[in-house]
Amino acid sequence: MASDYRQEARDDYQIALDTIKKLWVEVSGVKYPEIQRQLEDILLRNPEYRDHFLHQFQVFLLGAYIIDKLYDHKEKCITEFKESYECGIENAWLLASTYHDFNYSIQEYDFWIKEFFSHALSISQNTKCSLSPLNLDVAFIRENFLLKTQEICEVLNLKMNDIVMNFFYEEATTERNHGLLSALSLLKLFENTTQNKINHSGLIQAAVAIALHDESIWKAFSGRGENDDSEWNRNFAEETFLKNQEFKKYPLAFLLIFCDTVQEWGRVGKNYRESKPRLEDVTLGSNEILLTLSVGDDNPYERKTHEIHRVAKFLKDQRFAIELKSRASGKNTKIPMAGV
Repeated sequence: MASDYRQEARDDYQIALDTIKKLWVEVSGVKYPEIQRQLEDILLRNPEYRDHFLHQFQVFLLGAYIIDKLYDHKEKCITEFKESYECGIENAWLLASTYHDFNYSIQEYDFWIKEFFSHALSISQNTKCSLSPLNLDVAFIRENFLLKTQEICEVLNLKMNDIVMNFFYEEATTERNHGLLSALSLLKLFENTTQNKINHSGLIQAAVAIALHDESIWKAFSGRGENDDSEWNRNFAEETFLKNQEFKKYPLAFLLIFCDTVQEWGRVGKNYRESKPRLEDVTLGSNEILLTLSVGDDNPYERKTHEIHRVAKFLKDQRFAIELKSRASGKNTKIPMAGV
């Protein structure tokens, strides 16, 4: 694919969609649903939105490259993933990475549904404000999403008490958290499809990675919830169910957060013209996985530095690090995922 890229007639979105569709059928026997790509153009009308569809594909490519190198270095948790879950980690990675933002459109529902009605019916701005509120409570109960939440909790060794159930219920129905909803809908998608290529335990690992990847979720798990959060969030965060995420224990979830954090290049939308991000280098050795990202000047450099430091307090494996550079001033910092 890379060798043919410069001669490609298709745009990047079509290349990504065609490749993902082909790989999904080959790996899982399940057709990749195209609705996310179809909604992306509507979502990009919002100046506060940035690309999530092509971003997923870039995350997949980056993580697949890292996994290949870790196989070469005989990384134990990579080579033993198939033995543990009867599913190659690269196959579970395909599902987790290319689906992790699938339901971002639901989180952004208020914007895109108003845009749709505005263009379909030529309605006024005042009417747009009162259109179609989204009620996920009924779907959450009728479609038995609570049982799928329980499957995710079992992998994370969480007991389904009131604190845990309230957290997941509110994150799904009130906050419409795209990570949790994407994880649940992935399980739902495979439940409704006959396939025998992906073992269910491997599928659950992919769903867990997706559920944990969003910062608002993993911060609550690590006990770092915001002080002004609602009671259900504070109660959950106080338990500190997962202070750190170690690569050796949850390699798929760790890798998704790591690659998701660094992937900025080509991600059009909010702040893209200002930050001008570039992937400068990838260094993959037996004792170091270093991704080097540069941005245009010091403003996006400072924003991204704060974000990487937050992630580095949760992820714990110092072999993994992100180096960030400002091309304008020459500032640079290397931040290992030290878990502190």
